[in-house]
Amino acid sequence: MRQKTISQTAPNTLTMGDIESLAVAANKKLMVSINSQADGVTKKYSYAYKGSSLEFMPFTKGNILVYNSAYRQTGTATFPDQTINVKYEMYGFPELTFIAD
Repeated sequence: MRQKTISQTAPNTLTMGDIESLAVAANKKLMVSINSQADGVTKKYSYAYKGSSLEFMPFTKGNILVYNSAYRQTGTATFPDQTINVKYEMYGFPELTFIAD
């Protein structure tokens, strides 16, 4: 497990940062969690949807299967298990790269 805090330095501007490498085994499910709150206040973030709650997950991008989204409404970084198996919205836009050994 890896955790990294990246703070937004300018209003309405996307801020990105690197995390340390993590060895993963093939055919394992991974969860990427994005906390868009600070001090109990929801910060501006983006999410993807198709409108009218149309499901668009699961989908495949390259060799990555995006199965679903989940969220938890809290100001602290914690596992997003309050609302699970959301298939009509994707919160935040993580960028992942898998590199073979």
